[in-house]
Amino acid sequence: MNESQESKRLLPMRLKPIDTNGPPQRITVCTRPFRANGPRIEAERLGDQLLIHNYGHGGSGWSLSWGSATRVLNLLRDAHPRTLDVAVIGAGAIGITTALTLQRAGFKVSIYAQDPPLQTRSARATGSWTPDSRIALGEAVNVRFEDAWRRLASETFAAFQAYTSMTSRPVEWVDRFVLSDNQPDPQRAEFDRRDSHGFFKCSLHLANSSPLMSFIPRDQSPFPTPYAWRSRSLTFNVGVIIPLLLEEFQRAGGRLEACTFRTPADLSKIRARLIANCTGWGARHLFGDKSLTPIRGQIAWLPAQTNLRYGLLYGDLRIVCRQDGIVVQHSREGDDTGWNDASEMPDAKEATAGLKALATLQASMKERTRKVPMLRRALNADIF
Repeated sequence: MNESQESKRLLPMRLKPIDTNGPPQRITVCTRPFRANGPRIEAERLGDQLLIHNYGHGGSGWSLSWGSATRVLNLLRDAHPRTLDVAVIGAGAIGITTALTLQRAGFKVSIYAQDPPLQTRSARATGSWTPDSRIALGEAVNVRFEDAWRRLASETFAAFQAYTSMTSRPVEWVDRFVLSDNQPDPQRAEFDRRDSHGFFKCSLHLANSSPLMSFIPRDQSPFPTPYAWRSRSLTFNVGVIIPLLLEEFQRAGGRLEACTFRTPADLSKIRARLIANCTGWGARHLFGDKSLTPIRGQIAWLPAQTNLRYGLLYGDLRIVCRQDGIVVQHSREGDDTGWNDASEMPDAKEATAGLKALATLQASMKERTRKVPMLRRALNADIF
């Protein structure tokens, strides 16, 4: 099949417009826990307790969760081959997947967390498969890091495949459209994204996790940009998958307890001698880890629309259609947006700018579709 035939086959026949009328349903903000050297997954002795750190995943918590949990399991097995009680601190994506991984391996696990799972920062995540999103600085890591990162991403991707066949759609494959005003490298996951910090980006395609992008020829594209690609990507319906994981954990005897730890000395209150620290951004305050830098992220939410299941990336605008709503992110400084900003106060101006950018893009798509007869006939009024 040649490129023209492939592009025609992949033409977005049912890309319905998003309703942008009215204010956002809500605005959520979270802090990404970034470390220049990448995630910290290592063991540390704390008195008579063994602490396994598992935090600092930047914007890639969900996308590296299961692989990171397996690393924790291996460290615990190396130190204590016998089955023992384990305490997991933190109930976000890293905490709950770590707890489940240890539980499935035969450990008796309890989760101690300040916030319940659906109120964690992970619950406010975009929900996209982004395994190298603000995960490290390129100049601070080497080939060994990239090899380790690749294993974390590949293991996590494989683990999530078990959830893609569920009728509740906790994880699903969706169409992903990437638009560009400039001709980029079509194998990269990000286009036209500003980045003055030099964040690590995978130099090689991660096998099987992100199908290659197919270029949509200009005369067949409903998008106003000169360049447009279509691919498929995983989307995490966070409001579905968190309760699902928590249900499995509790059904197997896991305990979830509300608890706040202010200093490492407070961990002595836990009876378990093995502790997995999955506190994310909280590790900076609890353990004084100054290597953590906050990266603020905000989402403006539009109400969910039936059968809208796609993602879109255009410059500073990112759209993800999920079951619990439509994610609209407007990163005015590209990947530099939110650097060293720990504020979690909503910014109404930022949200409004995102909605206006989406409305402008869709108006351009509608006008283009109206003007190009071939698009009107091919799409049969299914799009705009």
